[in-house]
Amino acid sequence: MQNRKFKRAARINRAKAFLFTLLFHVVAIGAFMNDDAYTKLAQMLPETVTEWLGWETDTEESAQEEKDLLRP
Repeated sequence: MQNRKFKRAARINRAKAFLFTLLFHVVAIGAFMNDDAYTKLAQMLPETVTEWLGWETDTEESAQEEKDLLRP
């Protein structure tokens, strides 16, 4: 008795896992190598999502820091 269906299903699952892992690592490495990814993503997301993620507080703090600086 041969288990062709099980071998085929296992081969397909390994191929899917390999492709998913490859895609995940390409995206992760690309995100780490690109410094502007954070700012680009923050611009594309709606304000409610950035507030929920806590990204909005960083821009508010930097704006207040600039206000506290003395101007010549």
